[in-house]
Amino acid sequence: AAIPRPGAQGPSMVKFSPDDRYVTYLGSVEAASLTRQLYVYDRETGSTSLVIAPREGSGEEKSFSKEEALRRERARIMSTGVTEYSWAKNACRLLVPMDGALFV
Repeated sequence: AAIPRPGAQGPSMVKFSPDDRYVTYLGSVEAASLTRQLYVYDRETGSTSLVIAPREGSGEEKSFSKEEALRRERARIMSTGVTEYSWAKNACRLLVPMDGALFV
């Protein structure tokens, strides 16, 4: 086993789809990156694919309003990009708030 580098994050916010076919999670392309992307693992096929990633330059800390920067500081949110998501209760749809918009 190896000790992860400082700032490294593993998969987080792991959730199952309502039909239990898919497993979704937030992850980073690079181990030391704090920019998160949403991935889905298909339990039937065994394949993993990227669902949504932040646009280049979006979600940067310098682009946050003062209110958003303070909210993130109070909540101790260090990562950028996709920081939260949820499954719709009665449908196999993902809801992803990012950059002031809601993606379905």
